[in-house]
Amino acid sequence: MSESGPEPTQPIQGTPQAGWTPPAYGTPSYGQQQPAHYPAPAQMPAPQMPYQGQPLRDDSGATPALVVGIVALALGFIGAGIGFLISPVAMVLGWRSKRRIDASQGQLGGRGNAQAGFVLGLIGTIFLVLGILFIVLIVVVLIAHDSGGTF
Repeated sequence: MSESGPEPTQPIQGTPQAGWTPPAYGTPSYGQQQPAHYPAPAQMPAPQMPYQGQPLRDDSGATPALVVGIVALALGFIGAGIGFLISPVAMVLGWRSKRRIDASQGQLGGRGNAQAGFVLGLIGTIFLVLGILFIVLIVVVLIAHDSGGTF
């Protein structure tokens, strides 16, 4: 007996057993099947709370508020003020989206888009009100001029 310990009764893992030959490399000869390689089943990651630096899911109304605000101002200036009619929609979408984002306690993102949509909608609504007041003023002046009266 030696001092190194008892003799192993099973072969050490990783060493070839007697009569074992390594597999041949290259393509298999005719009639041999290659082992099937199946991908591992996909696993869904567990939902996690967002941490600092992890992107948040945007509120569903944030981007539409921004898009409607941009389109309203662009059509308002290009299309003789017609686009300003949808500016209140952008303002309301942005306002509601900001409220949902604030109530989510950090679970929703997109506050910048919602704020920008609200501001663009507010600017467009101000132009809409000024345009309506201007049209009313012109109508009043024309009516006063036609009747011959003065103010």
